[in-house]
Parts: sequence; C-alpha cells; structure tokens
Amino acid sequence: MLRAQVLTEEQHADFVLGGLEGTARRDMRLLGERQRQNISLLWKELEEQWPEQEPGMEDEDGYLLRD
Repeated sequence: MLRAQVLTEEQHADFVLGGLEGTARRDMRLLGERQRQNISLLWKELEEQWPEQEPGMEDEDGYLLRD
C-alpha cells in the first residue's frame, strides 16, 4: 500500500515550478534561489505577476499549469 508523503517546502516549490510553462516558467527561473525554493514567496510572485482572471478572459499566456 502506498502512503502519502508530506512534501518539504523545497519539494513543494519544485513541484509547482515543474508544472509551469512558457512565460511563467521563464520568469520564475529568473528569481533568486531563495525565492524559488520558498513556496510562500513563489506563490506570492506568481499571484503578483498573474492575478486570477475572469473566466473567458485568458490569453495564450494566461495558463500557468498544464492541463
């Protein structure tokens, strides 16, 4: 049986970064190492650069995570 494992903060941030594509991925790679490895700082940066949009208002770079 598999057990769920709790991710460390660094693993969580790496998981999120792995799901990014395009402009979001490139921009997040430009962040400092401390900011890329801290999930709270990473989410803050993502939310500042790509605020939530109304449904139907997305552009081609509006998608952060893969389907």
